[in-house]
Amino acid sequence: MDKGDSSQFLKFTRDEAINKISLALKSEYNSKIYIWRIKDGRYQDRPSVFNNLKDFKLDTVGPLKIKFPIFLMSLSSFNFPEKIILTINFGLFVYIAESTIQNNAQEWLVEINSDLFRQEDRENERFITYPHHKSYAYFLIPVMKSNVIFFKQEENRAHEINNNYLKTMQKKLWEKLVSETSLKYDNEKNVLELRISDLSLGGFSVLANNEEREALKETRASVAVLSLNSYCFELNKLEMIYSIPFVDQKALTNHSVVWDKVGFKILEKNENLENMLSHYLTEKIETETRIDFLKYIKGACH
Repeated sequence: MDKGDSSQFLKFTRDEAINKISLALKSEYNSKIYIWRIKDGRYQDRPSVFNNLKDFKLDTVGPLKIKFPIFLMSLSSFNFPEKIILTINFGLFVYIAESTIQNNAQEWLVEINSDLFRQEDRENERFITYPHHKSYAYFLIPVMKSNVIFFKQEENRAHEINNNYLKTMQKKLWEKLVSETSLKYDNEKNVLELRISDLSLGGFSVLANNEEREALKETRASVAVLSLNSYCFELNKLEMIYSIPFVDQKALTNHSVVWDKVGFKILEKNENLENMLSHYLTEKIETETRIDFLKYIKGACH
């Protein structure tokens, strides 16, 4: 695999391209093919998108060709042969190539005219959750010296509440969160709920006030339950790696509190979380990759 004419895109050898395309076609999940028409050097608004790739075949005789089932009538509107941009989404990776679509009596053929490329450094892509997605991290932390824990009943609003009631409420919340995980509630600890700002496969960041940040730091919080749009995921091995002022303070409803952005690295992966993140991120990555690719091939022609 070479970096081609620009470090922005990685260029695959023929054998590598065969391997990458074959894996994507065989995968039952997280694989999509997009066919983009080009007019006057720009993408058309709507691509042809294919999700179920089990009937697609790769022909490695001569130029690489992907055989599409003939029953896919959405391809009948193309002017054969027509130059297109092909993108193949496989997990968080997007492979892209200049191609030509053709047809015969048995199938549609997409012939890859150029090398297969992938944009660099997309595996660290971040999914911005705040403020449009409901995503929280829940930590079990030891009882603080003051014996008062701030537990957010509503976003960005902290309440001091009776300790016995707090314990009952926290226990019910925790058991609801971890009903399908191995993390058990500890009566000697309290639940700390923090809003997640952004997520990636490698980590996440939360919004915390000064007291919450210090509680995380002092207890070296390394285990959490993460919720994303009502789905919960157990994270068993975390490392707090930074704490910086949250820049967009105006976005928060409570302006009297100074908020920090606290970052955690995920040291032990959660496959279910990775699959959900792939679902949210793949469209964004595909869009940015193909836009950059047009600029890249135009620059390479000069």
